[in-house]
Amino acid sequence: EFNFVHIMVLPLDEGTYRVEVKRRPGVDMFGPVLPSQIVSEEGLPRLVRQTAIHAVLATMGAAGVKIVTNWEERLNQILRIKERLATHPSGQGLVGNIIE
Repeated sequence: EFNFVHIMVLPLDEGTYRVEVKRRPGVDMFGPVLPSQIVSEEGLPRLVRQTAIHAVLATMGAAGVKIVTNWEERLNQILRIKERLATHPSGQGLVGNIIE
């Protein structure tokens, strides 16, 4: 589905903008804009980009998609290597030195 989050950019005077975030009920709060912020023209692209990235992650959670962080994926890879070494004859001595 779409339209979980709307990021609105409203021009103010002399190179400033108000960035507002509207969320559908059920979508958790996320940053960096909570719920609105006034920003200069120079900082606008970065703020909107970061807000959009956080919005995607928040809506994935609301839609029930499991998000796996980099460190969780690394741990899963290490544990898979440990399992392979435990079942391989030449890896028997090495298993004790890997994460318990």
